[in-house]
Amino acid sequence: MKTLVRNQPPDADYFITAATYRCRPILLDDVSLFFDSWPTIDLKAWVLFRDHFHAILNAGNRDIFALVHRFRATYSMSSRQRGNGSCFWQCQFWCHRIVDDRDFLRHLDYIHFNPVYHDLCRNPFEYPFSSLTRWYRKGVYPRDWGRIEVPECVGYFGEW
Repeated sequence: MKTLVRNQPPDADYFITAATYRCRPILLDDVSLFFDSWPTIDLKAWVLFRDHFHAILNAGNRDIFALVHRFRATYSMSSRQRGNGSCFWQCQFWCHRIVDDRDFLRHLDYIHFNPVYHDLCRNPFEYPFSSLTRWYRKGVYPRDWGRIEVPECVGYFGEW
């Protein structure tokens, strides 16, 4: 059997999409559990929905697939301890290595505009479960971003 070797340069950023098993609407039940399950990772950007999430994170010198596996195992174990059944995650997840600044900004826009795309709000600043306000405070986005003009974040980003 061949081993698949993946190119994982040190200190790379990754865009991750993961969905709950059978799209169970559980992720917003305890938002702190999501963040607590990434104990050694500072998420650069994120958006949480009831049944999936998108995030950008830096893996440092660690294997991205091992990091996501550890996150999902930690989340599942903690959720079970709180009495929330089993089977939390779909087996597969989407992982894309960010290749340059343009790619990073494109994925950042996609994450932050996604609640509008899903018809959960008309203004991306209205959605409470994303990192948009963090990036607004950093000066990356103007306050009217996403309301006047749809951002140019086209392509396949691992949506189910």
